[in-house]
Amino acid sequence: MKNKHLHHFIVLMLFISCVDTLFFIPVSATVEWPPVVSTPSPVSDSTGISVPPSTFAVTINSSANFTIVGLGDMQHYYYYGLTWPDMTPVDARIFTNITSWIVDHKEELNIAYVAQVGDVTDGPETHFQIAQTALETLNTAGIPYDVAVGNLHDDGGTGLTGGVLYNEYFGSDLFEGRNYYGGHYGSINDNHYVLFNASGMSFVAVSISYYNDASIIQWANETLQTYNDRRGILISHHLLDGNDVWGGSGSGIFNVLKYQSNLFLMLGGHIKNFVRKTDQGTNGNSIYTLVQDYSKHFLIAGSPPSIGIEEHYPDNGLIRLMEFCPATNQINVKTYCPEINNYLTTSEHEFTLDYDMTGYSPTKMNITWQTNASGSWETFNTTTNVSNGTYYAYNTGWVNQYNAKYYWRVLIDDGMGGWTNETYNFTTGSQTNTVPTVTTNSSTGIEETNATLWGYLQNNGSVDTTCGFWYDVDAGSPYANNQSVGIVANQSTFSYNASSLTAGQLYYFKAWASNSVGFNGTSNELTFLTKPNVTTGFAAAFCNGTQINLSWIKGVGANNTYVEYSVSSTPWARGSGMLVYNGTSASSVHTGLSANTTYYSCESEHRCEHYTFYEHLGQRLQW
Repeated sequence: MKNKHLHHFIVLMLFISCVDTLFFIPVSATVEWPPVVSTPSPVSDSTGISVPPSTFAVTINSSANFTIVGLGDMQHYYYYGLTWPDMTPVDARIFTNITSWIVDHKEELNIAYVAQVGDVTDGPETHFQIAQTALETLNTAGIPYDVAVGNLHDDGGTGLTGGVLYNEYFGSDLFEGRNYYGGHYGSINDNHYVLFNASGMSFVAVSISYYNDASIIQWANETLQTYNDRRGILISHHLLDGNDVWGGSGSGIFNVLKYQSNLFLMLGGHIKNFVRKTDQGTNGNSIYTLVQDYSKHFLIAGSPPSIGIEEHYPDNGLIRLMEFCPATNQINVKTYCPEINNYLTTSEHEFTLDYDMTGYSPTKMNITWQTNASGSWETFNTTTNVSNGTYYAYNTGWVNQYNAKYYWRVLIDDGMGGWTNETYNFTTGSQTNTVPTVTTNSSTGIEETNATLWGYLQNNGSVDTTCGFWYDVDAGSPYANNQSVGIVANQSTFSYNASSLTAGQLYYFKAWASNSVGFNGTSNELTFLTKPNVTTGFAAAFCNGTQINLSWIKGVGANNTYVEYSVSSTPWARGSGMLVYNGTSASSVHTGLSANTTYYSCESEHRCEHYTFYEHLGQRLQW
């Protein structure tokens, strides 16, 4: 026995099986809800976009309204335009119109799942062929669907051939390997379940057959329990006989499954009517049972009235739309006819159910921003670990052509599934030469008499631009020194090694840029301080066995002198020795020495009596 966990919602359907063993078909991957991508910037077909644009933006919403579509008994859909008793020809129009309409409105209604409640045909193989062809267009469009077993194609000991044909056309061989298919009970697909996700919520839908028994119902109960982190839906053909009246195996199913806190919806058909019932589960959860069987329900003028159960007349193909609205915690139920584009608005066809959709936590998503500017799709930015909201990409340098059309898109991925949204396009404007813009960056490589100045050409104004630097010992214009570095590439850094500087001097500098349109010297002004010259003339005069008098000539530009000592001749980093002096003077007295001991201070040796001074050229003794 194997199973494959997908994501978080449960739909139940009951089907018959003669095998007592529980068997799950593994699935290959998880299908997530499709996040809604909106308000792109730049919007499609926009023109006159700058080169490069400042930003790209999209809004991601993974908690939008979504729709589950319910298909009722469909055995009459094959007899469009026929008159009793001549029912030999078969017509696929109604069935095909329904599934085509669902595919066409997948994005608009955010359709997450389609549930068929049984009696998809009344037996003939030609009907199964039409049904499979029509319903498979849903799978091709990426819409999960399944088909329940009704009394017209459930063997159930009656000898009907429909059960064999059901498993030939809608058996596990058709669904196995699909992302949403969870598995089945026994050796055939009469009882099965699917898993799907929508707007951050996950569902499990369990379908059980018309002829079911205690073992099948218990299997459905165990499946709901296994996926108790998903919201549960059960589908079985005969659940009610009227409003608030159980029918068929409805009460038996409910009395077993009512203990599952995730069960909230049961869907059925069979009775050529549209009724509903509301009950409370043992955990306080509302469980809605909705029955939809639109057989013999006509909307087209001139259609015959509802007649006997054994007589076959074509239906108009009514379908049920269940719109889930997380923002209001409601399910808006409507009945619609794609054939004539009409809604039924009476209370049995249009109503609202309260259903708590709070408390879920949408999976974090990753956004991959792509462009095909190079001829194939390439990533130009990524935004990771995001929830619903508006996000921006600032890597826009790939937009570098004027009067050119560019295409871009975003990919959304939550680690379990991924979606490519529509492709957007925009056209850049004509080239316009402008005054360049430039910024001043921090200096580097500062020594006693030289330093490297840095700048950045943000925009060359679409024309060759010369850049350079001003620098001086005073702030602001005029500057004593002006140095050009030549033509600089757009959006690139440039530098100049200023030399013949004064040691220990504070300098002010800033970058400038100039092209044929104009000059820009308004960049930010920065400063740097050159290093002082090294200390010279160090002397240590013996005073007594415990004291030495130290003196030195401060280097040009020095403010303080820092003297350390050690009894080891091994050079050390500043701060690792023992401090003798730190101040602005040019002399100091070192006391507390031990007689007949050699003392060291850094790397250039100056010996006087038994005191040895080292000046480590890599670590300034003064500043």
